[in-house]
Parts: sequence; structure tokens; C-alpha cells
Amino acid sequence: RKAREMAAFCVAASLLGSALLVQPPVGRACVHATRASTRMLDEDATDKADDEVLYALGLTVAKNLAELKVLLQPSEAKIVGAAITDAMCGEERANFDWGKYGPQVETLMGARQALAQAASASTGEALLAEAAKEDGAVKTASGLVYSELLAGDGASPGPSAQVTAHYTGTLPNGQVFDSSVLRGTPLTFPLGSVIKGWQEGLQMMKVGGRAILTIPAHLAYGDQGTGPIPPGAVLRFEVELLQVE
Repeated sequence: RKAREMAAFCVAASLLGSALLVQPPVGRACVHATRASTRMLDEDATDKADDEVLYALGLTVAKNLAELKVLLQPSEAKIVGAAITDAMCGEERANFDWGKYGPQVETLMGARQALAQAASASTGEALLAEAAKEDGAVKTASGLVYSELLAGDGASPGPSAQVTAHYTGTLPNGQVFDSSVLRGTPLTFPLGSVIKGWQEGLQMMKVGGRAILTIPAHLAYGDQGTGPIPPGAVLRFEVELLQVE
């Protein structure tokens, strides 16, 4: 039973970004639980999957660990990747001292998150100030900066509306972190289910309109960040409102 509980803990920790800061309750329990409860398929159990499909699987797993990308240097990420490979193949270092190094993970991640937050705050404030100076820009009481690119002539959504929109989201450095435009499919969602900056900004739009929303961190993902979005990040979205229900 203990092995099953520890295995469940390890699976959860691998899938939840916040669980990266959680220590397993007993020594090297994750390693032992994994060995006790699972084993890799035998080489002759089935045909080997296509290399490109396996690579796609690896990219999918990496997306679940996107938070680490903004907290680690490339050389550090390679060491983390090697450890994941070792664990997947049951080839962990035999004498690795989890009791010594495991607790230091929380310290490391906390320090890196603070570093990322400080950098985001500095560049974010500059982005907000620059956006507010643009012709026609409106800075609301909450700190959102709204810049209309094209006036719409349809309905404006209320706070409980179902809306459909195309968007591209970028970080202060211009990096695109999400885009329905690139995917080729607009997003439909209840307005009340998204970040506060979107809730406020889209209610200022009309169907058929396009606008840029520059959103301070407290109206986005706050000091924690999420996935590829660093802690304390100011976000810039170009949004086209397509439909309101």
C-alpha cells in the first residue's frame, strides 16, 4: 500500500507545476515506489513506436514542465532531462542521497522564482508605461491598458457572456506564449472563466473589433506565473472579438 501511495504522489508531482516544490514524505520513496509498481515494456512486447511520434510525446511532456524553462539555464535543464531519462529507464544513480539534495530543490526553485519575478517586474513596468503613451490608449483604474486597433459594431459582452475570440499573447520580450491565430482556431469560453485582465478588456470591446490589452501581473497570473509565463509577468494580448452569446 505504501508503494502505491508513493507512486501516486510521484505521478501527481510530475504533472502539477506547483508540486515541483513538494518533497516526497519519505526519503527516496518515489524511486522505490516507481520500481515496485511499474516496469518498462519488454522490447519484444510490441512494435517500436515511430521515432517522430515518440519525439512528439516528449514535447508534450515538456509542455507540462514549461515552468522550468524560465527558471533554469540550458545546461541545468540538460541535467534535469538526464535525471528524468534515468528515472524513466530505471537507471537512477544507485547511491544518490535524496535526503541531502531533495530538500534543496525547494530552496533552488524559490530563489529562481524570486529572480524571475524581479526581472519581470522591471520589464513589465516599462511595457505598461510605453503602452499607456500610445495614441488612444486608455489606462483603467485597475491598471489595464486598452488600445483599440479597430472599432467593432456588434454587441459588447457582459461579465457572464460566452465569447469567441482570436488572440495572440506575448511576453514583454516579444515572445509569443500562446496564439489561437497560429493554431488557426478561435477560442470560445465563458468570459468569467479567464484572467481578470481579459474579463475587463473584452467588456470594453464590441464584436468585430480588435484591441491590444496590456495586462499587469495582478490581473493575469500574479507572482506565481504559470507554464511559460514567468512570475510577475506583464502580458500583451492582441484580441479580435468574433462573437458574443
